[in-house]
Amino acid sequence: MGISSLFAAGLITRIYNDEGDNFEIICPSVKQLLIDQKLSMFLSVFTRINLMKFKESLKLENDVDVVYAFLVDPAFTNLKEFKKVGKIVRYMFENFLVNFSIKERKLYVNNILINEENFQEILGVWRVACGFKEEGPKKFKTPAAKKLYEQQLLAEAKIASMKKKEKESEDSLTQVCLVIIYAFPSFSIEYLFELTLMQLFWLQAYALKVCSYNLESNAYANGNLKKAPKFFLGK
Repeated sequence: MGISSLFAAGLITRIYNDEGDNFEIICPSVKQLLIDQKLSMFLSVFTRINLMKFKESLKLENDVDVVYAFLVDPAFTNLKEFKKVGKIVRYMFENFLVNFSIKERKLYVNNILINEENFQEILGVWRVACGFKEEGPKKFKTPAAKKLYEQQLLAEAKIASMKKKEKESEDSLTQVCLVIIYAFPSFSIEYLFELTLMQLFWLQAYALKVCSYNLESNAYANGNLKKAPKFFLGK
């Protein structure tokens, strides 16, 4: 499978398979992240760690099997405790996948069956667009190697949770937007909120370089720097 550039594609990115078929994934904007409760719930529930826990507790083999369980498997869809999660999954797939459909208890985008490989691609695109650091899907030579990797991830998540301290983030959305607007005055808050979070962070990185370049240029002009700063795009 291949993925087109998220930033170049705006709020749409396209997945390609080896046969040349493709389908489109809608990347949530910053505004949607702020106001869409179902989107936020999906991202909170369908983390890599939670998918492992679901597989273990439901005795399923792959991550995509969890999605099938919540959406089309009567053994799970008829249980009250799973219906709410099923509605969130259906909402996400219907609203952020172009031409998503369910036929005979199978999930499709266009006429492409959603299997483990392309589900990992879809989930990865959503998570990256929403600001998560995401590793590509891993392949394992044996089931034992896969199990060991998952156990290591669970252990690391527990350690990270224990070490985590409560503090305000230095990169709140408001601060990020203010830095970008300071560097690029033609941008408005409304425009920035229509971007994906990944696009927003990309702009923030360049805005910080612009600010740094301007400060160093002023310092050089005032005789406080011996060497003129290099233009930031050349760094």
